[in-house]
Amino acid sequence: MEGIVVDCGDALRASEPEYVRMGTVLETLDSALGGWDNPLCAPKAGGAWNGCTDAFAPVQLAMRTMMIARKEIALEACLDIYEGNGFIPDERSEFIRAANKYADRTMRNRNRFTDYAVSDEVWDYWAAVLAGKK
Repeated sequence: MEGIVVDCGDALRASEPEYVRMGTVLETLDSALGGWDNPLCAPKAGGAWNGCTDAFAPVQLAMRTMMIARKEIALEACLDIYEGNGFIPDERSEFIRAANKYADRTMRNRNRFTDYAVSDEVWDYWAAVLAGKK
């Protein structure tokens, strides 16, 4: 966010895994901006994040960052499948077999912000792309 200075002090180290660095930044923002007392921290009825374009809540940032990170893992896994298999299967069970065979290292990388992914989740993202939804 422009205009918001995040000073994590000595807690933020480049040598730490991505999930530790992201967690440190998000915890610092959460503390600086009101934590759970911030009225924008939780979704309203129906899951809408009311006011998300007018104000800033760290929990929103954390959730949105996590969703982007999950999509990045899925994209990397799809690239692994393509490189190993020569194509990306468009049928669920074949896709999952290929993902487990060619993208296991990418999906199981625990040093990421969102830990590891499973082939079913990667399939869900790929199926959405095939359907023109994402």
